[in-house]
Amino acid sequence: MLARSLLLAAVATAASATKILLPLYEYSEACWPELQEAASQNPSLEFILIFNPNSGPVTDPEDPSLYCVPKLRALLPGSTFVGYVRTGYGKRTPSDGLAEIEEYRSWKDIKVDDSGKTAALDGIFFDEVLDEDSDKNHKLYQGYADAARSAFGEKGQSTIVMNPGLKVDEAFYAMADIVVPYETYFKDYHYPSSLPESSVLSSSAIMIHDFPTGSAGTAQLPETVSQIVPAAAAIFLTDVSIDKEDVYQRFGDNWLSFTKLVAQYNGNSSSKSTAAEPSQSRTADSNGSASASAMSALVTGTQAKATVLSAVADQPMETSSGAGRLRPGRFFRR
Repeated sequence: MLARSLLLAAVATAASATKILLPLYEYSEACWPELQEAASQNPSLEFILIFNPNSGPVTDPEDPSLYCVPKLRALLPGSTFVGYVRTGYGKRTPSDGLAEIEEYRSWKDIKVDDSGKTAALDGIFFDEVLDEDSDKNHKLYQGYADAARSAFGEKGQSTIVMNPGLKVDEAFYAMADIVVPYETYFKDYHYPSSLPESSVLSSSAIMIHDFPTGSAGTAQLPETVSQIVPAAAAIFLTDVSIDKEDVYQRFGDNWLSFTKLVAQYNGNSSSKSTAAEPSQSRTADSNGSASASAMSALVTGTQAKATVLSAVADQPMETSSGAGRLRPGRFFRR
């Protein structure tokens, strides 16, 4: 009975676990070893990987953004793979964005190895989304969403992420599976007011850059991660400074610590730091303590989610213009 209860609890926890929203914008012939290392250390962790080979798609099978897709799918079977499309805050010619959606769709037909595997994706990440609450703007982004659904499958079969980087009207949540209502400096992040209201938090992704480094960052990291995980749909956090370099061109120094904490606060007990831990777990299981540890991890994740949802329950859904607000630069390889 206990084993069955643990299994059901684990399924429920996994269904609501926070994923890591990870921009893969830098060129990596080795398929992003830092990502692979984090996945190896935290096998329960799931990612939403954003492929952006050239400020949009390419169709060269020898480009890492294509040939790495099946390799990473084998390593990360529960993760989601999406292509990057910028919308220019509503100013880009829609037909250009629609053409890129179709180009990403074509990846499913592009063979990238001798076995015939392809670079098929699961959906689209729409960047530079205009946060304006108007019928005209809603119609524009509904058109983008409809095109992505047509290319990759209906809701539930495909994934659409929209990134205004600011709190937006709930209409955007009806179009997309995940919305990014926060993408900016850590110094501007304030808990819980920076988070969206509880009704949409589970469909929101939080992106934070310029996180403190050194001992200050080490001390702050668990607190910040626990404020977001596992209540939000996804999280990205880095200590790379946008004032010095593009925050999406390399992994931060806190990457492995960050990913381990996300797995921990999701209630997963499978994160590992050494090869010796699996045998230790088997030994513990023989005397019953492993079951207790698993239950403790699950309860921790559930309690953390309840705490975050309670904290943001009374927060207003404020929208604001992106004008004058610094957003991360997009310095992509050409």
